[in-house]
Amino acid sequence: MNDVTVRPLSAADKDEACRLIGLAFAGHQSTLAIVRGDRGKATRIMRQSAHIIIDPGSRFRHVLVAEREGRLAGVIHAVEWPHCQLTAGQKLRTAPALIRAMGSALPRAMAVTKARAEHEPRKDHWHLGPTAVHPDHQGHGIGTALFGSILELADKQGSAAFAQPDADHTVSLCEKFDFKLIAEQEIQGLATRSMWREAR
Repeated sequence: MNDVTVRPLSAADKDEACRLIGLAFAGHQSTLAIVRGDRGKATRIMRQSAHIIIDPGSRFRHVLVAEREGRLAGVIHAVEWPHCQLTAGQKLRTAPALIRAMGSALPRAMAVTKARAEHEPRKDHWHLGPTAVHPDHQGHGIGTALFGSILELADKQGSAAFAQPDADHTVSLCEKFDFKLIAEQEIQGLATRSMWREAR
């Protein structure tokens, strides 16, 4: 892990970070469930959705990237409560871009978002996600480095952290950083865990 460098996302990194998210989630079970197994569409909608939510200039959003061997290898996004839930106005403003990005998959994606929001604690925290590691760089401690770095920032602010992993390896990563399971539900046929880490 010594060859991994974590730093804040710059505006110049945004396109590459969004492309990386698309690649990392192309084979992700929850993304494939939304697009009914179409990997190409999974890549596109995750890349385009990332462009909508990732804003390196926002004071409520925190985005870190990991570099390995001179390449962008991972990205993690966190947003402070209550800004992790879109207001009615924000939903209206982002609707055209979401429709373009997701097309016929939008109703399924919205159903997933609504189901996940039911378990979001209504108190101060940072909501982590998405977290993505480029397929060529998985297994080199990048996810661990990103999680550790974003949680260090949350700790400095005295904030708790919340995550909703639906992949077993991400659940294990959360547990490594003292997240505790607070809810479990089935969404699109997949077990999704809601996990909480108390403020430090």
